[in-house]
Amino acid sequence: MISILPQFPIVNSPVQVKIHLKNFGIIKRDDSLTVELSTMVKNIKTPIGSKKIDSFGLRDSVVFSWTPTEDGANILIVNVNENGDAAEDDLSDNETSKSVYAYKTSEPNIVKPTNGFTSNKSSIEFLFADIGEYVDKKFTYEIQIDTVSSFEKPILDMMNISPINGIVVWTYSPPDSGIYFWRTRSWEGSDSSNWTKSFTFNITASSTKGISFTKKQLNLFDLESINYSDSLQGLSLNASFFPAKPTNSRYLGKFNVSLPAGINNLSALTTDGKYIYIAAMYYYNGQSSKIYKIGTGNNGTVEGQSYGEVTFTVFPIFHTIFYYDGKIYIPTGSSKYLSWVETGTGDTDSIFVSGGLL
Repeated sequence: MISILPQFPIVNSPVQVKIHLKNFGIIKRDDSLTVELSTMVKNIKTPIGSKKIDSFGLRDSVVFSWTPTEDGANILIVNVNENGDAAEDDLSDNETSKSVYAYKTSEPNIVKPTNGFTSNKSSIEFLFADIGEYVDKKFTYEIQIDTVSSFEKPILDMMNISPINGIVVWTYSPPDSGIYFWRTRSWEGSDSSNWTKSFTFNITASSTKGISFTKKQLNLFDLESINYSDSLQGLSLNASFFPAKPTNSRYLGKFNVSLPAGINNLSALTTDGKYIYIAAMYYYNGQSSKIYKIGTGNNGTVEGQSYGEVTFTVFPIFHTIFYYDGKIYIPTGSSKYLSWVETGTGDTDSIFVSGGLL
């Protein structure tokens, strides 16, 4: 069994994880038992720690300290006697897990409106999840609204919005139709959280509903080699020269990489921050390639160390690979399909791209 304290963890705050153990076998004086704790977030498994304990009677427990770094669902996984130091016939009950939700207090937890929300209604409902009652804090909320994303002189600065039963509900009726920008932060007494990034919504007279971005809303995207044009009220391809990249100001460091036996160049790379995923493009050697992972030195990995294959499948990789939300996407020469592999499980499939690929 796994128990945690505090019951409702906060991101970047330490949590005590207690593992309760039961022994249904024979006690041997020289036996020892290894207990390993890890966490799974977004299909990425990260070790937390490992402890070896002496043989015990019917019950025992071991305590780990864990600091969650990701908000949302975190799965705590316990493995007992993984290395087989203690002889036992039944290994089926040597692993257990517990799903724990970690809350962030650095900024509000927004439920709606979705960024880019478009509606022909005369009012917009704001809905936030308030975690104050879970972490024993009393939060109020502030929302700023403006017609530009700089918020230098917002048209509305609504303070002291209070939650009811863990939910913040507030409705705004814009004076005119058009594009609006908004941001929010929480307050605990005189202390405030960070402002969220800028969000946008559009009140339109047409019957358009859903999510869309147009005109100055496009400035909210990270743009590279594309500029927003006030005259066109849209995006245009950059025609000016940019400084060469990478620049010295972006240089972080370097480390040596031990290439796996099945690959001899780094022609296709992507990363999730924990691993660098590498493969060889079909163009250079006319052969399909597996995808391998190399540690970055973050989240418990060893910098430059090979961690083997992501999957046994080989792919004819015709262009660069890229990582997004737990999956690596691979162009394999098809004009309509992108292959993908899930980094946590090694499962593979493909996605249909209706507009086609270049």
